Formats: sequence, structure tokens, C-alpha cells
Amino acid sequence: MTETDRSHEVSIAIDARCKLRGQLSVPEQPLGIVVVAQPAGGGRRLTRQQELLRELARADLATLVVELLSEREADEDRFRRRLHFDIPLLGGRLILTIMWLRRQPDVYDLPVGLFGTNTCAAAALVAAAHETDRVRAVVTRSGRLDLVPDDDVREVRAPTLVIVGGSDVPVIAATRSALPRFGCPMKVEVVAGAAHLFERPDALDRANALTCAWFRRELSGEEAVTQRMRPAASSRR
Repeated sequence: MTETDRSHEVSIAIDARCKLRGQLSVPEQPLGIVVVAQPAGGGRRLTRQQELLRELARADLATLVVELLSEREADEDRFRRRLHFDIPLLGGRLILTIMWLRRQPDVYDLPVGLFGTNTCAAAALVAAAHETDRVRAVVTRSGRLDLVPDDDVREVRAPTLVIVGGSDVPVIAATRSALPRFGCPMKVEVVAGAAHLFERPDALDRANALTCAWFRRELSGEEAVTQRMRPAASSRR
């Protein structure tokens, strides 16, 4: 992050029993905000996302990293992984996160981009289908587009960048089968030599550059940044 960023931890109430953890970072004059969706227990994931977050900040984009499962849910789901594949649940929580952003003074009127990997990519597309006026761009990396429910696929409008690793054969196959279902503007980028987790630094750097360029272009258009929204009633972060 840059020296002028305002960054702090946030808590997003889903209901009386569930609160999601997040990290909100806002540069001095943000052009938009990118929500980076993670399942839970994102310490290692967040470490791998740091360079992407820095690049987004350099592009004058705010970021919200949010874990879509609570710590308790993540512990209970460690072996069964039922919740990790509950796309309506994850997508619903991402929708509530976008609604939460509308009540935050620093970012309430910013166009939103969504970034997700694996099943969180499917959740991002579900949220985009329900928040068409707010979500202006989506990027998926190693994403399970095949898990997006049919009803949601038809409603996605946001331009979507699909990044897959050239060595990730299962996701490439799943992506090819899923693409004809979507009607939104969509571009596929295959990063040569990258596996599912993009563990090679050069592959991850390439994916980060593609992601940042996509969000910068789609969220910084004149129409996106001049269409202002009224803030909802204020709430505690």
C-alpha cells in the first residue's frame, strides 16, 4: 500500500450469529473499489495477494479483502468442505458485503469490481448477477465458472476477465464448457506454465498485471466515476 492509504480491519455482520472479517484499504482519491473474496483462514492467501493489492492501490483503486466464512464455520468445514462449495451461500454473503459498502462514507459511491479464485469466483459472478447497477467488472483466477447456477448466469452483465493457468487442465476444461452459458462481455487469458495455484512467481505476476489492468480500465471510465449514489444510513464498521 502507499503512504496515503487508509487501511483498517472491518467486521461485516451477516446476521446475529455470523460476522465476516475484512481489510479495507482506501487510497487518497480512489476511482473504484475491488472486493477480493476469500473463503476463510486467509492468512496464506492474503500473503500471496499482497502484490496484487499493492498494484491495485498504485492504480488508485480501493480494496476490501473479505473472508466469506466465519472462523467457526471454517473450522467446522475443514474436512467436509461443504460450505466452501455452497455457491448460493458464498454469493449471498458477497451481495451483503456489497450492500455493506454502500454504508461506508469513504467508498459508498464507488463502482465495484469483484475478484475471486476457485469457488469464490463462482460466488463473485452470482453477486454480479444480483448487483448489476453496482458491480462494473469481475476477474476470476482458476475459477469454477461451471458452478454458477443457471438463473444467475443469465443475469451477469459486468465485463469479466477469466484467468486460467496453462497447466490447469481441469479448470481449462470446466471453463470451456461453462463459457457458452454466459452472455456478458467475457475475455479468457491463459497464462502459460501456470498451475491451479499460480505458485510460479512469474505466472502470478502476469495474472496480477492482467487483473489490475482490467479493473483500472473498467472501473475508471468517466460514466462509472461520475454516477454518484446516495449513501445509506451510516453504520459502525
